[in-house]
Amino acid sequence: MSTRTPEKDKTLKGDALKQVPHDPRVEQALIGALLLNPEAIVAAEPLLYPTDLFSSAPRAIFSAAVALFQSGNAVNPTTLRHHLEARGEFDDKDGPVREGDFMACMGECADPSQEAAESYAKIIQDYAIRRKMVQAGGQIATAGFEMRAEDAETKANSVLLDATERKGGDAPKPISEIVEQ
Repeated sequence: MSTRTPEKDKTLKGDALKQVPHDPRVEQALIGALLLNPEAIVAAEPLLYPTDLFSSAPRAIFSAAVALFQSGNAVNPTTLRHHLEARGEFDDKDGPVREGDFMACMGECADPSQEAAESYAKIIQDYAIRRKMVQAGGQIATAGFEMRAEDAETKANSVLLDATERKGGDAPKPISEIVEQ
């Protein structure tokens, strides 16, 4: 599945090649839990935004699951496939989601329980925040080069608050409070 995703999964840091923080197997396990146990969405939806998933197929499937769940519809392989087809995202030849993606996700899921889905969601949430922190670091560095100190500090606070925002979690703290502690 990851061989056809357009996302770059590596980034340069200094001279070392680093992986962008993510784990496609955990994303597949979460989607597998949703496919095998429709009630798993109850545990995962409050914790994740669809954009928290890095890989394109799991992101599209999770987005469809959230849309179905929030509109009061059942979340299962049949409704997910229908919803994805209606959005033009399911096509076995060249779509972002293919039949094989469903099978790969179900195969990666060892435990489809709500508790496991919550655990998968928390891992994915952690990776999403780490990716946002990497991006925030670049934005803060740019601000340090291009802005006055006071403006750069304001920008840094804003960027870090955005980066550490998590769905269903505690509110992020301003950088000044973190530095004080």
